[in-house]
Amino acid sequence: MKRKILVDLLNLATPEIAGVGAFARSLFELWLEDKNLPYTIVFYASAAVDVEKVFRLKPSANIQIRNVNAKNVLSRFLYQQILLPFRLRKYDLYFNPTLGIPFLARIIALNVKLVVTIHDMIPFFFPKKYSRLRGTLVKAMSLYAARAAHKVITVSQNSKNDIIALASVPHDKVTVVYNFISPPYYLSNEADNKFFLCISTLEPGKNVENTILGFAEFIRRTKAPYKFYWVGRVGWVYTQEYVEQLVKKENLENHFVLTGYVTEEKKKELLRTCTAIVYLSHYEGFGLPVLEGMAYNKAAIVSNNSSLPEVVGEAGVVCDAVDIKSISEALRDAVANRHDLEKKIPAQLAKFSPNVQIELFNRTLQELLR
Repeated sequence: MKRKILVDLLNLATPEIAGVGAFARSLFELWLEDKNLPYTIVFYASAAVDVEKVFRLKPSANIQIRNVNAKNVLSRFLYQQILLPFRLRKYDLYFNPTLGIPFLARIIALNVKLVVTIHDMIPFFFPKKYSRLRGTLVKAMSLYAARAAHKVITVSQNSKNDIIALASVPHDKVTVVYNFISPPYYLSNEADNKFFLCISTLEPGKNVENTILGFAEFIRRTKAPYKFYWVGRVGWVYTQEYVEQLVKKENLENHFVLTGYVTEEKKKELLRTCTAIVYLSHYEGFGLPVLEGMAYNKAAIVSNNSSLPEVVGEAGVVCDAVDIKSISEALRDAVANRHDLEKKIPAQLAKFSPNVQIELFNRTLQELLR
């Protein structure tokens, strides 16, 4: 009898996917390529999202989708915590590509193996990202998930170290499955339309203020005709007006472009034609846009904290992201040494081999299903 896996997608309840959603989509695409998977996989997803389109899922004999009529945060939470544990009893393994385990699962579905993904431990290191209440909740959920799960998937060695230290769990409980970009890679790409690119939600953890100030200092010092495109929605405690005022205060109206959320095709065009990726977060579990840039032969300017030096390796410039002068100099160095940095990209990109990552993921599940 085939084993059954329940994949919980209820937390991914918007078609506008970012880092966590992109990780899930890439993972599913490669995972489900194998037509001889030794188990049946059932995806539980919010009816508000067309998961077949967003996550490119194709139902088959071994792949099923259950649409749950839970369209807001409260209804999703109640379904996950009260109803889902009873549904789980028909399955052998529960996998959540986001943070979260039903609190009653270890009681109601006692024989089900639980696998959760903890991408980062941000609220422990940068509490300003969340409100006090939300930060406390995310901390509690992170610690509970790390301790209650049979296995934890995370996306960098840095995050693994943080999870082990903060949750006091065994080293072998946490498996690193790096974010990855599936081929083709465009390593011969020489396009450079003289603009920097950041892809992320504009929120406190992304160091928006210092990024703008550092770029303004770069423009003042170099007088170079560069622009800065920031792709992503304005969110969390920020407003569009607040960010626009920051830009205006630095006289960057003709240099700094807030694009909002863009289509996948538009994002790829920006990746193809930018000079370099900029990612100056206060803390990152991984930093997927850095890897996306490498796939288009683009170096990156990143913070000297958390996972970012691990991801960029020698294929970019690392700087002190709270020092405006350091940011400005890093931008200048990335321009001056662009071709030398690009030569380091193939070796760094190879560290995040899709086949290696999916093998690690499959091995983690199969060990639990024996």
